[in-house]
Amino acid sequence: MTPSKSTSINKAKAFKEARWAGDDINDPDPNVDVLYSPEISRGIRKLSFILFSEILEDSPVQSRANVFDPKKSNKDKELLESIKVSGIVQPIVVRSLEDSDDNLGFGVKEGDRKFAIVAGHRRVAAGKAAGLKGTEAMIARSDDDHELVTLAENMGRRELSSYERALALKSLQERRNMSVRKVSDAAGVSHTLTSRLFSALSAPDPLHSAWREGAISTNVVVDLKDHWGAIEVLKDKALAGMIKGLTQAGAKSLRDQLDAGTNLADALTSMGSPSLLVEQGVESVGKRGPYKKSDKRDVFKNNKAYKEAFVAAVQDVFSKIDQDKAEDLFNIAISQSVNDADTLWAAAGYIAKGGDQKKAVELALAAMQIPGARSLINKEIQLMKKAAANLNKFKSKDKSVAPFVKKYFPGI
Repeated sequence: MTPSKSTSINKAKAFKEARWAGDDINDPDPNVDVLYSPEISRGIRKLSFILFSEILEDSPVQSRANVFDPKKSNKDKELLESIKVSGIVQPIVVRSLEDSDDNLGFGVKEGDRKFAIVAGHRRVAAGKAAGLKGTEAMIARSDDDHELVTLAENMGRRELSSYERALALKSLQERRNMSVRKVSDAAGVSHTLTSRLFSALSAPDPLHSAWREGAISTNVVVDLKDHWGAIEVLKDKALAGMIKGLTQAGAKSLRDQLDAGTNLADALTSMGSPSLLVEQGVESVGKRGPYKKSDKRDVFKNNKAYKEAFVAAVQDVFSKIDQDKAEDLFNIAISQSVNDADTLWAAAGYIAKGGDQKKAVELALAAMQIPGARSLINKEIQLMKKAAANLNKFKSKDKSVAPFVKKYFPGI
């Protein structure tokens, strides 16, 4: 059966939105550039060679945090090398700052014309770095919507981050005083995605910085929204660094632990590994925190810090595991050189369900070596964390529901 036109459009939109949010999804057609779609190109009027010296203004809605830096970005380096060999293949888009010739800038001597970039800031920067004097450019009329052309081109760039896309949309909203619905309609994406991007821009610094650096996705930021207050006061750099590696699944696991009552320091620490903490030099002060950096030689205290965090987190999820059992489990894991947090949680879940504590770590180690088993166990542990996190909510609505849920998830 041939897919309908609407189905194809919906699939393309879904791929685009997933990429915008920072998800690991390949572009369905990497050769398609939205800038040259029929809807946009109707507004482009004339192709001409212009000098870089004639470009006097940038677009007010240019949203890249760093337009071009081949020393830090491999993609920028690749673009520079490509331009050195082949020149700028795809024309940039500019608008004339002249009042003559219907604002297209013709009739003025070459070198004396005045332009502003509408789209192509990165190509211009790379062209200058490659030693070029100018490039082909499409010149838009004054009555074209230049900001939307800039937005369309920026949104179509695969190297643009979800953070930079959020800035582009926010800039458009603020400059034109538009509603979220109108911004999303102009960009051709869902209102939900636009709202999530705008929400992520308001995140506390540890999350906002990690998102800006590309270390986490938009979805990770928004999934932790209920706990932004706790994250906002997180000052320890080692713990804040753990946020940078969070996947969406990891964010959900962290959220479930926080919902279950585990404090942020313990929840983050318990998601790491003893070897990671030893390397970072994290120790505890007081019962569970706050945490601070210590001498890397202080191995025992580093392990103790992780042990305290793990024991606290496990007890918050598994009511059938008391402090002694949790500590014994940790000690056995250390003696068997376990440095994988998932394996520790798998062993804890096994004990919580009535498994033999003496064999828990050994069996968990063997099971977690098999990808299929590891995936299933991780999903089960995540569900148990989520169930534990929601028990109080169930009790407030119907006291009979909590025992019912505990039967489905023995151990919580």
